[in-house]
Amino acid sequence: MQTVRQIAQQIVDREGGYVDDPEDPGGATNFGVTIYTMRRLGLELDHDGNVDKHDVQMLSRAQAVDIFIKHYFEGPLISQLPQPLQATVFDMYVNAGGNAVRILQRLLIDIGFEVVVDGALGLQSIAAFKATFENAGAI
Repeated sequence: MQTVRQIAQQIVDREGGYVDDPEDPGGATNFGVTIYTMRRLGLELDHDGNVDKHDVQMLSRAQAVDIFIKHYFEGPLISQLPQPLQATVFDMYVNAGGNAVRILQRLLIDIGFEVVVDGALGLQSIAAFKATFENAGAI
């Protein structure tokens, strides 16, 4: 079984290095971390007082992995989901944010659970996912 760090490293590998495609709404991106994420997190790496493209270029692979683990796995509570779901939801969350969780919450509703489709994992959604896996004999 892969560790969360190994999964994050694979995500970073797939995302590649620095790009600044004017057609991409994510703006300047390095290893899958956008300039907007870096601004939200206050990751000002060149110490010039603002988070800009140069900061994105300075982001290391290791920093990107740490960002994904802390803010895309631990922060949104993906670590609380049944283990078989974690890698897929983590990868989806990196690319789609809360929409990844909304998709799963809609699936829970489709199979009969009453959860709020809000894109956030809370006690209600986590309990429903665990119950689904327990009922399926997957945990």
